[in-house]
Amino acid sequence: MAIRIVILNKFRGQKPAAGWQVERERFVEIEAGFCPTIFYLRAMTALELVQKYYRCFNNKDWAGMLALLSADIRHEVNQGDARIGLDLYRVFLAHMDACYDERLDDMVFFTEPSGRRVACEFTVHGTYKKTDGDLTPARGQQYVLPAGAFLEVTGGKITRVTTYYNLPLWIKLVSA
Repeated sequence: MAIRIVILNKFRGQKPAAGWQVERERFVEIEAGFCPTIFYLRAMTALELVQKYYRCFNNKDWAGMLALLSADIRHEVNQGDARIGLDLYRVFLAHMDACYDERLDDMVFFTEPSGRRVACEFTVHGTYKKTDGDLTPARGQQYVLPAGAFLEVTGGKITRVTTYYNLPLWIKLVSA
């Protein structure tokens, strides 16, 4: 049986935009002798978008993460004032990448009925690479730390990221 792939010319050779996911649907036409595969795009749910955001994080795909954020992203960090906008988020990512090497696992996602907000609980496995400001000096210390985040999605983009972790526990872990 031959397989025929049907793709709209508009999308030929292009990756789907951030916030969209390719779906695949098959129709079997035995009498015609082929089974066409049709691709179409649908908006990702808030949960799917947030899960993709964290996959990008674990893959150190900073550009992929940024593509999922709105231009006016509100980033509420654990310590300090909220930062608004992609430029400040980009600076934050560069700083974090210079000072830390982190991977998240044991991820559990929670959503609410409207589908706009997602919470995520996870474990951070990290290496402290470079001293961050006036924190404990970095010597390549490794740490495992529970953390969580709250994200909001509007119009297919993440509009808010709020992250929480226990800073005194982190300091204790890297000071040992």
